[in-house]
Amino acid sequence: SGHVVVGEVVETFIHQVDEVYDAKFSDGSSVIVTGEHRYFDGDTRTWVELRDFKTGHHVVKFVGDGATDQQVWLVAKIPFKRNMKVYNLHVEPNRNYFADGILVHNVKNQIPEY
Repeated sequence: SGHVVVGEVVETFIHQVDEVYDAKFSDGSSVIVTGEHRYFDGDTRTWVELRDFKTGHHVVKFVGDGATDQQVWLVAKIPFKRNMKVYNLHVEPNRNYFADGILVHNVKNQIPEY
């Protein structure tokens, strides 16, 4: 709908993984994330797991007091082995949220409200 909705974290899931990605974005930001983590692809308007997200495609990023999907894009995703603890959040009233400023989701194939 084009606007940010305030939600509440109702549950946190913690688990161990042995492979993560260093995702680098055009604004100079980067994040260490699992390949299963879903980002909203601003070009295809679908949720895509990071391992399948195409470099050059736009992400929705929280900028200032709102969200935009036409200014920041993925420039690199570098997989590497690392045993680490990761967290997934269950957010209501919908399951999208901003992680490190980027719109992400924990349920497949749902159109975001941001």
